[in-house]
Amino acid sequence: MSKNKRFMQLRIYLFVLGSLLLLTVACGNTPENNLLPEAEATTAPVVATATAPASSETASESQNTGYPAPSDESSLAYPAPENTAAADEGYPPPSEVPIATDGVRFSFASDTKAGDTVVRGTAPPNLSIAILDITLNGVVLGQGVSDADGNFEISVSPLPASRRIGLAFARLEDGLTLSEMGDKYYPYRGDGFMNLPNVGLFMETMLIE
Repeated sequence: MSKNKRFMQLRIYLFVLGSLLLLTVACGNTPENNLLPEAEATTAPVVATATAPASSETASESQNTGYPAPSDESSLAYPAPENTAAADEGYPPPSEVPIATDGVRFSFASDTKAGDTVVRGTAPPNLSIAILDITLNGVVLGQGVSDADGNFEISVSPLPASRRIGLAFARLEDGLTLSEMGDKYYPYRGDGFMNLPNVGLFMETMLIE
């Protein structure tokens, strides 16, 4: 009886094992298929590596589409002040009024230089005049009056180098406006005459060296 019992148990075991094998085959879960997940896992980094160049191209495109390069205009100098043209044109334009030859013209002594504390020059006789620093937008450096011969000497603080000074009216004559004073003495203007809006009317100018 014991032998028959063991034989029956063996048959049951083989039957169950066979059933499991059939079920495994039916589901497609073969040993070969069990290797596929490992193969896919192995090739995954290859896919990532293949996409790496695309990322590099994207980065390159990002760099190429960055902040635009400066235009040619950026190399241009800062635009000149609008009043430069007015200064060159004079008051009125020099071509309309010739230089007078019957009087003393506005001028600075040719030897005026940096460090001087007295500025000498000429102007129409008995005229109140002022010396201004044009570079500093018309700061008054000194005032005085030309003598009967049209000469003047005006004390100033030491003249700095590379500054432009100008000779202007210190006081208006009775009944005359600045424009009328300019018209009256324009024929006696110096070679460096300048009319600078918002700065002043300068009958003569000079660059200090």
